[in-house]
Amino acid sequence: MDKWRYRLTRVLKYHRLLYRVYFGLGSMVLRLVGRFLRIDQYLVLFNSYGGKEYNDNPRAVYEYMSSDSRFSHYHLVWAFHEPSRFTSQIPFTVKVGTIAFFIAALKARCWITNTSLEYGLSFKQKGTFYVNTGHGTPLKKTGRDLQTHLGTFQAKADAPSGIDLMPAQSQFEADILAQAFGLYHQNVQVCGFPRNDEIAHCTPAVSRQLKDQFGLSGKRTILYAPTFREYEFDDDFRCVLKPPIDFSKWQKELGRDTVVLFRAHHEIAKVVLPTLLQSDFVLDVSVYPNVNELMMAADVLVTDYSSIMFDFSILRREMFLFQYDYEKYVASRGVYFDVRLELPSTQNEDELIRMIASGNSSSSERIEAFRRRHVEVFGNATISLVDAIAMELGVPS
Repeated sequence: MDKWRYRLTRVLKYHRLLYRVYFGLGSMVLRLVGRFLRIDQYLVLFNSYGGKEYNDNPRAVYEYMSSDSRFSHYHLVWAFHEPSRFTSQIPFTVKVGTIAFFIAALKARCWITNTSLEYGLSFKQKGTFYVNTGHGTPLKKTGRDLQTHLGTFQAKADAPSGIDLMPAQSQFEADILAQAFGLYHQNVQVCGFPRNDEIAHCTPAVSRQLKDQFGLSGKRTILYAPTFREYEFDDDFRCVLKPPIDFSKWQKELGRDTVVLFRAHHEIAKVVLPTLLQSDFVLDVSVYPNVNELMMAADVLVTDYSSIMFDFSILRREMFLFQYDYEKYVASRGVYFDVRLELPSTQNEDELIRMIASGNSSSSERIEAFRRRHVEVFGNATISLVDAIAMELGVPS
């Protein structure tokens, strides 16, 4: 089922005529149904990554609202592809794509998601307050900017985003979001990301405890977290990752006191790597549910174009970028700025290993400057965002 859903999604995304038909008919039908449904002033609908997981910014907001007495009479519902996986954590769920889901979406007073609840359509009711938390500070092009860069057509990209509130970690990011999603600047709140409140308050004791939990005590821990490439996929249109990495070389050069945590992006269905994955030296933590804990346990981050670099900068720890396909990636996806000018970066694996081994003494100053520019605000985002939602919903203080 997941295989066919993914193939259908890819076809609709890139086939102009089919997407136009899907968007036009689907949006029209749901808008028509919405005319017969009254907004439930106390219904809030959540999802994360289209219903795949219970995590990220929406989870942080949900857990705060669940314990906030101001929302005690609100009905907080999560939309999942597989609700049964989460019933022990969440009392009220609905299955994505069902009639019950679309009715809930049409009746909800508030949507809170990090991607989209409309699945390529446009049916938000006038009385619905749409909070899109995003799922990462954009280095790579997003929204309308991505469509312009690719030169492709999506009806959804030409329609109003409908977003009423987005958080940002800096004014630099706020300007990008306003442009990419066609928002007024007052729709973007520079308050930080709710998910990052946890890492903003990380102490050395917490990091030690997590290292012990993962069996990494006494080890220099490297978190390798690359993003996906839309242009690398298999016959089923599933994303594939094929980095030019030989972890046996890493093990030889970095020694027994080092361990690598390998974290693949959630869009990656298959990883093509030499041996050593899931060994004593390289642990595959791609399905571990809490990426914050991985960051807090790590001493070093290695990534490429992933937004994890912005979040990790809050910890003020070493970061290195392995951008082996920089020219191809920039041409294919597009970026907002040349991050190589701000963080230690290389396209060569041997140089990367040398950088990690030496610690690159100048990196700490560059990382701090990077954080000051791109993560101006952090540590209190959840409260700030929930207060803004409460004000819009008319929740008494």
